[in-house]
Amino acid sequence: MSEGISVAEQTGAPQPQPRRVPVAIPLSRPLWTRALFALNIVIWLVMIVLSALRGGGIFVGNLSVSSQVLVTFGAKVNSLIATGEFWRLLTANFLHVNLIHLLFNSYALWQIGAEVERVYGHRRFLAIYLLSGLYGTTASYALGEYLSVGASGAIFGLVGALVAYLLFHRDLFGRRGRAYLSNMLFIVAINLFIGISTPGIDNWGHIGGLVAGLLLGFALAPIYEFPAGAAEVEGVIRLRDVGSTWRHILAVGGAVLLLIAAVVAITWWQQGTASVLVLRAERALQVEDIAAAEEALIRALDQEPDLAEAHFYLGVVRARQGKMREAAEAWERAARLDPFEPNTAWNLALAYQALGQREKAIAQLERYLTLVEDEKAAARARELLTRLREGP
Repeated sequence: MSEGISVAEQTGAPQPQPRRVPVAIPLSRPLWTRALFALNIVIWLVMIVLSALRGGGIFVGNLSVSSQVLVTFGAKVNSLIATGEFWRLLTANFLHVNLIHLLFNSYALWQIGAEVERVYGHRRFLAIYLLSGLYGTTASYALGEYLSVGASGAIFGLVGALVAYLLFHRDLFGRRGRAYLSNMLFIVAINLFIGISTPGIDNWGHIGGLVAGLLLGFALAPIYEFPAGAAEVEGVIRLRDVGSTWRHILAVGGAVLLLIAAVVAITWWQQGTASVLVLRAERALQVEDIAAAEEALIRALDQEPDLAEAHFYLGVVRARQGKMREAAEAWERAARLDPFEPNTAWNLALAYQALGQREKAIAQLERYLTLVEDEKAAARARELLTRLREGP
């Protein structure tokens, strides 16, 4: 039995080639990207002005926001979050330390955010951005001990979502999509390497945001379908997103519940850390609960014997107990551990004055004047210094 031969093969006519028809996916305008971009800039400008009015920032040739202003505006500070200021997990994502920090994150948001919002749409983009930022600061709250601010965690989340989108639709975009995915993975690897190798960068915030964005990107990814009876319009077939709204609600709701559970667990663990115990001692001193402050400080120093802040407040406790020599010893220890804290120098000067050690008091006042930035406080110190130099 012979194999069948088509008429085209018998006559030698050319075989018809399959024709590639381009498809269009539904895209959104990047409205939230632009709004967040503007919001970050406005907040930074307000902080810079406030820093300048307080004697720092642009008026001293520096485009950095002071730590005091960052804390006021909602920086991530573990001890403050652990004592109930949970809003800092969100607000820290909208703050930036200096102009370079702001420009870098703004550029990344403008470029990557626009891509993510176009393919995910406005609501899913905002959910990914905010939840990635929250998961980033929560990871930093759990594993990073220092003050932290910046939109980097949220932006890493956008990168993770874009990676998830390209993986989810790798067959649809073919070779070009795989090339784009390779570029995104390279960018992730480079940025993580820079973060790990550079001191002062909140890597846990980056990693937390990246993982959250990747998972949310898969959970919220558009599901494309050719519409029934699809026909070319101007040579293009337009796909539609048939993803379920309930699927999106469940994904976001699950992410929120998991976030709440994580924050509760981390806060329970943070309650016994030295930094939280020092904060409790400070608040106890404000209401004159000396015994509670002393107990908290002793527990903090059992954990971290070289915690300068704990020795400082222990000196305050001893002074209020009338034990001025012990207070001076605690402040001397604090000064050795943190020689740049002006309040320690001021308290030591007062302690030495009370103990009749005039030369030591003068030395501490002179050191205080090299550290303090507030002009009123400096004027007060100069007045006391003049009296001490003039003698009894």
